[in-house]
Amino acid sequence: MLIRFIVGVVFLYFLINYSLLDLNQIKLMLISKWTLLGFLFIIVSFFIFSIRWKVFLYSVGLNLRFSEIARLTFIGIAFNTIIPGGVGGDIVKTYYLTRDIRYKFKAISTVILNRIVGLFSALILSFGAICGVLIFGKVIIVEFRNLQILGLFIFILLTLLIIGFIVTMSDRFRQNGIVQWATKKAPGHVIIKKLYDALYEFKHKKYTLFLTTIISIIGQFPLILSFYFFGKSFENILTFPHYLFLAPIAFLLNAIPLGPGGLGTGEAFVYALFKLCGSMNGANINAVFHIAIIIIGIFCYFLFVIGDKGTVNTYNKGYGIEKE
Repeated sequence: MLIRFIVGVVFLYFLINYSLLDLNQIKLMLISKWTLLGFLFIIVSFFIFSIRWKVFLYSVGLNLRFSEIARLTFIGIAFNTIIPGGVGGDIVKTYYLTRDIRYKFKAISTVILNRIVGLFSALILSFGAICGVLIFGKVIIVEFRNLQILGLFIFILLTLLIIGFIVTMSDRFRQNGIVQWATKKAPGHVIIKKLYDALYEFKHKKYTLFLTTIISIIGQFPLILSFYFFGKSFENILTFPHYLFLAPIAFLLNAIPLGPGGLGTGEAFVYALFKLCGSMNGANINAVFHIAIIIIGIFCYFLFVIGDKGTVNTYNKGYGIEKE
């Protein structure tokens, strides 16, 4: 965690030192009316992701109110900005969700799959965006060869994720000697077995997986609009079709676990990405996106954690739990 923080700081230092990240430009972007629209669309996207999680929870018999799920989602966002790393928010909202309810491992499985489906949808959109440019929109790309390499890398990641999920859910994998040892003899095997069993149940819930993937893809579009408005706050070089290509890949690059929450490393990667389209503003746009997430996270922290301390108690009553 400390290493990731140091990596992020080093990347930010070099970006600023070599004028790839312009603090004065970022200030101007933050006071633009377009940036306010970007903030609003980020919030819309998080509400859509709350719907995705509600579908997962309902599928395991946890029928919480949407307002409760949205609060937990925003609490997770708040702690993602406070705790360095990409899963700190997931850990905190899992704690709030499972503190006193009976079916803890089913609840934990929804948090894990919620994260996996989010990554899967990001890979699909990114790969689709690259394919779209290669087939229909070559004129918007300056450095074409680099795009082909990036597309191949994303395709490999997407393929590995699909194969990994299929293998993990197979009966043959379940009977594997290592899996049997981990679920029956390894230290903490009782916990491992319960969590694996909870995840394995989703093998028979294909409709849930399909529906949550569709919701996740829909939820990416407000984020794409937010990126577009952040870019529009300073430059008019790129058009909206550019952002349909750039934004999904930018979100994926921010998820690379090098800097804390993609801070620093994300700016460097997105700068290189935007260069493919002839824009030198990628690092600044990504920095504004990160600032927006941090501001929304801090606001949510005071609203849902400090300002409403009684909130978490509502999750401990096990609303609508119908089955084991």
